[in-house]
Amino acid sequence: MPGATLLTQQLNNFIRSLREQGILDFHFEELKELESDTPCLVVEAITMFLRDADFSIAELLRILGAPLINYTRVTEIAFQLKGSSSSVGGCRMAQACCELRDASEAYSKERYKTVLLPSPSWL
Repeated sequence: MPGATLLTQQLNNFIRSLREQGILDFHFEELKELESDTPCLVVEAITMFLRDADFSIAELLRILGAPLINYTRVTEIAFQLKGSSSSVGGCRMAQACCELRDASEAYSKERYKTVLLPSPSWL
């Protein structure tokens, strides 16, 4: 099927681009390799990650917008989000979660801004 071949090539090019940008790492490739034994594994893993990440980010924004920040809870969420993003190869998000956790452990609301606001290196 020529259309499927083209779509597969486009997907592979997109994944390569994400690796070159430092968004994905080797863990994504490991996940893809497991798919031969478990069809749809990547789709299911990414879907679960996105659902959980969406919930975690919404909770982080709610906590960080409160007058008094629950730093312990921010640390917990950052730790969980780091683990789930690492498991799907999301190395850039995992790094941001480490920085968020460090800011939380330092009780630094100002450091949150440097972690959460986009920087030129992320564009």
